Order: sequence, then structure tokens, then C-alpha cells
Amino acid sequence: MIVSINIQGAGTVTGGGEYTSGDTVSLEAIPSLNTQFKQFVIDGDIITDNPYSFSAGNTDIAVYTTFYIPVQNWLKSKTQYPVSDEEILSILSNRGIPYGSDTNDATKKQKDLAYADLLMLIVTSPSYGAEEDQMGNWKHKGKSVTMTGKSQLISMANAIYSKYGEISGSNRVIDITNRW
Repeated sequence: MIVSINIQGAGTVTGGGEYTSGDTVSLEAIPSLNTQFKQFVIDGDIITDNPYSFSAGNTDIAVYTTFYIPVQNWLKSKTQYPVSDEEILSILSNRGIPYGSDTNDATKKQKDLAYADLLMLIVTSPSYGAEEDQMGNWKHKGKSVTMTGKSQLISMANAIYSKYGEISGSNRVIDITNRW
């Protein structure tokens, strides 16, 4: 019997190869940095145990393994500042995103607004250099860019809040002309 391994996401799996009927097949999923193991799928069965062992049969099988990026890791990757887990948990909770969930399970709107909340956290918190005019390098839409000043970070957050109608009643959008 041949056990073939197929991987979705970032990670590796041990245990693929050729086996004789009755042998023990031991699979182990090893996530890459910032990812987590989600599941094995074997003959349509979803298995969340890791490692996972079974007895080899006479038929070749394909093992589909899924790794995912937890939403808190995705959000932390958006900044160079050491945002605490408590702050990330608060942002995610306010947006209805379970801590530790798969980034793919959150809607675009939820992720966008969580990102805007992160921008505002950095800008308004003195512990993250809010008093500095130069905020450093940020990742925005998958590209590294240098932000020159808090006003650009606020502008980015405002654009996201405006896109989703969080202008009136929520006091999220900040008038940058009156701040400095």
C-alpha cells in the first residue's frame, strides 16, 4: 500500500511511503512558523488527531493535510510593534473573531476592521511610540511601505472604517486636522 501526502498550507507531514498490509502507518503534521495543524482527511474522514496512526490495508490512500494561519498570528504580522496577546484578543473579540480561529473563517470585513482597530491601537497608545512622528515600516496589502507619521496610519484606518460605514455613531473616524 502507498500512502501519499498532499499538503494545503505551510507545514510538513511525516509518514508517507510504502507499507505492507498490517503495518502501522504513523502520520505526524509539523506546522511551519506561524501556522497550526487543522486536520487530515483520509477517504473523506476528517481526523484532527496529531499524530495519527492506523493499520495499512491493501489499497493505496491519499492523505490530505491542512495547516492554517491563526487569525491572531495574521494580525500580529501586520505590525512590527510587540502588540500583546490581550490587546489582540480584545480587537478580535470586538470584531466577533474567535482567538485561534483560521484566518479563512473570518470575513474580509472582520479582518479589515480588525486591522483598522490595530492601526488605531498603535497610533493612540504611547507605549507603541504614538508620540513619534515616524511610525516605521508597515505591511499594507501585502507590501512593505514606510509610513511617514501618525496621520497616514489614521488615514488608512479611516478609509477602512468609512468603507464599512463606521463613520456615524461609532466615533471611530478621527479628524486628523484637530489632533496635532
